Amino acid sequence: MNKYKRLLVVLCILMLQLPLLAQQDSLRYRAYSQYKRQLFQPAINTLKLLLEQNKQDVHTHSFLAHCYLKHGQLSKARKYALKAEDFRKGSGQLVLARVATAVDSFDKALTHLESLRKSRYRCHYHQCMSDDYLLPLIYSESWEEACENGFFKPYEFFYHRVLQALDEQMYGEALGWIRDIQVAHPREHYAWFLEAVVLQAMDKQRDALKKLDHALGLYSPIAEYQGLKVELCISLQQPDEGLFALRRYRHYAPFDAESLLWEAKLRNMDKDTPKALETLATYQEFFPNSHKAIHLQAQLMKDADKPLDALRTVNSLMRERSSDASLYQLRGELYLETRSYRFAEKDFSMALDLSPANAALWLQKGMARWLQGDSEGACSDWQWARHYGNKEAVKKLLDHCQ
Repeated sequence: MNKYKRLLVVLCILMLQLPLLAQQDSLRYRAYSQYKRQLFQPAINTLKLLLEQNKQDVHTHSFLAHCYLKHGQLSKARKYALKAEDFRKGSGQLVLARVATAVDSFDKALTHLESLRKSRYRCHYHQCMSDDYLLPLIYSESWEEACENGFFKPYEFFYHRVLQALDEQMYGEALGWIRDIQVAHPREHYAWFLEAVVLQAMDKQRDALKKLDHALGLYSPIAEYQGLKVELCISLQQPDEGLFALRRYRHYAPFDAESLLWEAKLRNMDKDTPKALETLATYQEFFPNSHKAIHLQAQLMKDADKPLDALRTVNSLMRERSSDASLYQLRGELYLETRSYRFAEKDFSMALDLSPANAALWLQKGMARWLQGDSEGACSDWQWARHYGNKEAVKKLLDHCQ
């Protein structure tokens, strides 16, 4: 009996904490939105409200340090970075390195970077090179000397080349560099993560997920890895696994309001469109003019069998994004649902002008023409859909175009 009483007490405590946790999430997302809009003083004020509720939260101290740095208050940035360090080693070292660089204390900056590299947060050569705050350090003799004396592991310089090749869409070259590293250092988890990134760019989502899972098996407590897993699960229509990865991501990056968009997509994928719309509405409280949120809102309304509301949403967005093929495609789908086939065909044609190799668009345009009685035009479109690799088009051609 005592066992059940204890369980009941624990459940009651958790229920009482739920409103407080929701309030903390709201404050985190508000601080994130203020930071993104470069409203650094309001973000600082919001973060201080959070600290009143939890003075030992490492993420809040670390984020405060970044805000003060952006606001040009170096001493306060250093103060909160040191407080973050008290709770978790490595969490404040990047800000401390940036502050030291700002006052030309390059040897001290290198000491902080070395501590950062030994922590869970790490900092590879290419990440340092792309950090604007560290540029004075990078152009100094101290940096040159550190690189010559083995501050970075030799294979880290290849990561820089991998990302350059990725930017230039030279995927084979990028994979070649990565696999050379993997052969020499099979437990180097970042190499497996980068391979997943390249495969994602090549639209090989399943292969990317396998490589990412291998990276996570070697080392999992990195927000960037969990975030990529969420994206891949969304692409592969795996809501359960995606929601699990999302919970892990938020554990490591609790301030990122963009995760609300991921959650909305995953909830909708899991056939919980009301929850998806509720989550999206939370995001729009902080980013009311976000185009990607309005686009997603229209998709969710469409899935909730509200095509007319979705059409109004899409039309409001198209005034500013008239060259977005996905919007024409979405509006075409809505016109199909409302049996406005001529308008649907027109929108699919507009989308194809912008994205001519999109097999799904050719299939949809063919359907719009078929429903208007234009069988010859529909079959022509389905031929193009088959040409670009759409398997459903093969069935359409066999059923209707003999």
